[in-house]
Amino acid sequence: MKSFKALLSVALVSSMLVGCGSGTSSNTKKVGIIQLVDHTSLNTIKKAFDGEMKKLGYKDGDNIEYTFKNGQGDSNTLASIANDFQGKNMDAVVAIATPAAQAGRPGIHARSSAGSRKACQQDTYYILGSQ
Repeated sequence: MKSFKALLSVALVSSMLVGCGSGTSSNTKKVGIIQLVDHTSLNTIKKAFDGEMKKLGYKDGDNIEYTFKNGQGDSNTLASIANDFQGKNMDAVVAIATPAAQAGRPGIHARSSAGSRKACQQDTYYILGSQ
């Protein structure tokens, strides 16, 4: 089941990266990854995500740029990371575990209502969970 969720998330991120972009001339896509805490099951999800993205031809530093941050289990840290990613105009943000995703949702809706980003980039927040 974990593998299925990782594959589904990879498919969603990949489709978004093909269909949307940051509007820059660079072909390098920027993906932020927020993980709730360092834990065996969450680390396994991250490794599965990395492996599937590599299989799809995404190579860190070549055609994709990953920024990985760990929230250390602190909701304030998670919110700070999410805000930082928004400021960097990531093409996608992948949240590993529900609390990591919840930290970013209010800011994404605020940006959406302000209309400062393309419509296809409004909800590029993907949740990877261990359930």
